[in-house]
This record gives sequence, C-alpha cells and structure tokens, in this order.
Amino acid sequence: MPINSSVMNQQINFEDNLFILTNMIRTIHDICILNTAPEFFLSKTVYDLDFIDQTLGLLLTRLIGNIHLINRSEHLDNFSAVEKEYWNVLTQFMEGSGTVCAALIPDSKNKITTFQDNSRLRFKAISEACQTNKEEDNNVLVSSEEYNALLK
Repeated sequence: MPINSSVMNQQINFEDNLFILTNMIRTIHDICILNTAPEFFLSKTVYDLDFIDQTLGLLLTRLIGNIHLINRSEHLDNFSAVEKEYWNVLTQFMEGSGTVCAALIPDSKNKITTFQDNSRLRFKAISEACQTNKEEDNNVLVSSEEYNALLK
C-alpha cells in the first residue's frame, strides 16, 4: 500500500517518526531470530519492510529539502542511525536463522534486494546532505570583525 504523500505536506516530527520506525525494525530483528510461523509472519514482515523503506524515502526527501530546519544536522545523524539499523535488519532477514527467514521465496528475496539498493541510495544522499550542511554552517559563521562592525 503506497504512502499518501499529501500527508507529508504537514510539519513532520522527525524524532517521533524515526522512533516508531526504529521500533518496527527491532520487531523485525526479533522475527529474524525466533521460530515463528512463516504462514503468519512472512508476508506481513515483507510488507512492513516495504512500509519502512517507503517511509524512510519520504522522510529523507523532506529532511534534505528543508535546509533551514532547526537541528538539521542532528536529524541527519539520527536518520543515518535508523537507516543503518534498517540495512542491518535487511541483511539479517536474508541470512537469518529464524523460521520466517528460512521461508523466504525468490520473489521476497528480490524485494529485499530492492530495499537494500534503496537503502544504499539513501546512505549516499545522507552523506551528501551532511557535507552540504557542514559547508552551509561554515558559510553562516560570523567573524569577530563582522560582530565588531555590527556592534558599533
């Protein structure tokens, strides 16, 4: 089910969204190691991974597009940490020892590979945004001479 992008036009609380995604990722981590019934959990887990993938993509688009966001650097760092957890759970899902992971069919494996490709692209975008953010922060600095001129 695609995510409605019109909802994304509202102000986003990145911390809360990343918190929920992190909890979802941790649940999937547990599914990867437990012996749960694949007939109940496989399709739901792949669906959840798809939801997380789409949501991370939309959140990153909004985060990168908002260069004036307060604490943007912190949000980028937090986003990077969540993206790393997502990457790790994708890898674990492909290699996991749990019964759900063992039941992966080729179609599901292809989806997971696509999610990994998307994650790689987001890591690259995060890295570029962090670099741009640092450059912009350096350009915003006011020298002591400028402060003195302003205070006169």
